[in-house]
Amino acid sequence: MGHRLGEKFRERAMKYLILLLLSATAFAADFRKDDIQRLQWGDYKTTWLEDKRFPLATVTMYFADGALRDGAKNAGTTQTALDLLFSGTAQYDQKSLSEFFDFYGVDFSHNVTHEYSVLSFSALVKDLPAVVERFCHVVKEAQFPRSELLPHQKRSLAKLRNLPSNHSALAERAFRSLMMRGSSYEQATEGNIASLELLRSESLQKRWNELRDEAPKRFYVKGPKEALFIRDQFLQKCGWKTGASQDFRLKNPVSGMGHRIFLVPIPGANQAQIRIGRYLPASEAKDPSESLSFASDFLGGGFTARLIQEVRVKRGLTYSIGSYVSLQADYGRSGISTFSKNETVAETIKVVKDILEQNTNSANIKQEDIEHMRNYVVGHYPFSFEGSDSFLMQLLMLDHVEEPLEKLYMFPEKVKALGQREVAEAIRKLFTWDEQVIVVVGDPSLVGPLSKIRQVQIIKPETLL
Repeated sequence: MGHRLGEKFRERAMKYLILLLLSATAFAADFRKDDIQRLQWGDYKTTWLEDKRFPLATVTMYFADGALRDGAKNAGTTQTALDLLFSGTAQYDQKSLSEFFDFYGVDFSHNVTHEYSVLSFSALVKDLPAVVERFCHVVKEAQFPRSELLPHQKRSLAKLRNLPSNHSALAERAFRSLMMRGSSYEQATEGNIASLELLRSESLQKRWNELRDEAPKRFYVKGPKEALFIRDQFLQKCGWKTGASQDFRLKNPVSGMGHRIFLVPIPGANQAQIRIGRYLPASEAKDPSESLSFASDFLGGGFTARLIQEVRVKRGLTYSIGSYVSLQADYGRSGISTFSKNETVAETIKVVKDILEQNTNSANIKQEDIEHMRNYVVGHYPFSFEGSDSFLMQLLMLDHVEEPLEKLYMFPEKVKALGQREVAEAIRKLFTWDEQVIVVVGDPSLVGPLSKIRQVQIIKPETLL
């Protein structure tokens, strides 16, 4: 009796799951599409995402200018300029500004990539006139006082100098730096010790002025219709300007980085961080993102994905392993991230190699495995729309890579059309073994076992800082 009840329960649960997946796909097909309006605020294209749930508004400024402008000598300038934007003006010091914005419950955030920068604030709609007034004052009068710069500079330098004690963070920094070696993207957006020591208030003010007065811009507003009344105040009081678009001569990384294993030695480390991946030039980053994204999920996007099943479940070589693909407008990156005990590092890398090579052949990919991952990916896709803030950032990113809004809603159907051949081809594009850059952060004794896989090159931790 209990067995039959259990079977009925499982059957009913499966039916509910299928209905959930079907409704989720339909939900994603046109979710919030009617809530998006493209506006023109003066000279600036503006996107309004209507959100009536709360009397709260978010205003986001996109600058088509990022850390690429910094260069090696001034790396970290853009990031620090936005970090310290509210550190003081001639009229208000940092404490006064903090107290004012805290009183109104304003939430600020910012993000700097190599290609673009984003500044955002959220406040109650009723408080917007006062908040925008003070915000625009800062936009026009920010001074980056030395009294605020020096403590920030000290904290940033201490964080970098302590990085060798955080093996995972060091592996991420080493991986990006070595993968991008020789390219326009080699320097980290947060800078390095040498460049951060050179920061001055004048250089930060100059950089902010460039973003404010020269960078091409777009604005994004989330909230009820009442939030739009700030238009004239926001444009006139902040005094936004736009100059000519920045034209960078982008450089690709030096060749041959995939022929070695880069070992960052940390004496006494009892396990090793492993990073495997490669740089994607613009021509490959422009490939259909749906197939690349799905291929990444198929390999390492969940507990049932190939990598975690083979490396963790079957062999117990690690606790976690995952893969990803990150696509920008002019470049992209693919990556695999994991760790293992010292004695199994070489075996872990060899198993990953075998999995990648097997899955570049469509004959080795089971259709039922594709169906299982497809249901997972499509079923979870609507949750990327759940938070209106994250949805707003998806709209911003589509504009950045110059893709139409419809691409957001075509994803489930694009994924449904992928078969064994398309998945294998996407894996080959992302993870052809001979093109993979391998970085290991661990004990110096790993040179021996790693050299049996590839030639090992030692990278001293201090050269990455």
